Amino acid sequence: MPEMPEVSESLSPNELEVPVVPEMPVAPVIRRAGVADIPVLADLCAAHAAFEQAGFDATHFTAGIAAALLPPPQYAGEITTEQEGQGERCRADPAFASPWPRLLVYLLFCGKEAAGYLALSREFSTWRASDYLHMDCLFVRQAYRGRGLGRRLFNVALEEVREQGLERLEWQTPDWNDPAIRFYRELGARGKNKVRFSISQAPVSP
Repeated sequence: MPEMPEVSESLSPNELEVPVVPEMPVAPVIRRAGVADIPVLADLCAAHAAFEQAGFDATHFTAGIAAALLPPPQYAGEITTEQEGQGERCRADPAFASPWPRLLVYLLFCGKEAAGYLALSREFSTWRASDYLHMDCLFVRQAYRGRGLGRRLFNVALEEVREQGLERLEWQTPDWNDPAIRFYRELGARGKNKVRFSISQAPVSP
């Protein structure tokens, strides 16, 4: 992947005012989502899933998202390991501690309506032996497309990459979503021909 496209303006990680575009009655606002925003996020996720012709199960959504949005607590305890048959006390390696929450979500509002969202998570690349930012979701409702709002959300993702001291952003999109593929290529991104697999498995009982 080439160097990431430059962000056209400095963007605050907490609240970002987007300039008014033609036919936009109010200036859209992009802000960081919190636990109180989960119902709004659930509605956007359901709309996103419907657009991608995928299922969306909200059964455990609230609890799972709430835990992921909160910053991880500082690890101050000890863990026990066994080495050569003897109990050994050791502290967690601070290199594995992270001040970042498991999930970062930004919401796009046009007036009082939630028009889109961006979801990011920090991941680790084995081949590169370094962290990178994964863009799990970037979605704008149909009524608000074609106004540069997707690019604004993408710029927020790039700003988060820099904010976290990373060098790489990765994501995927359905191979039938030609407008999205063109959009990302116009931004300078390159795609790879891979097939994404998944498998569901029931949790193991203790």
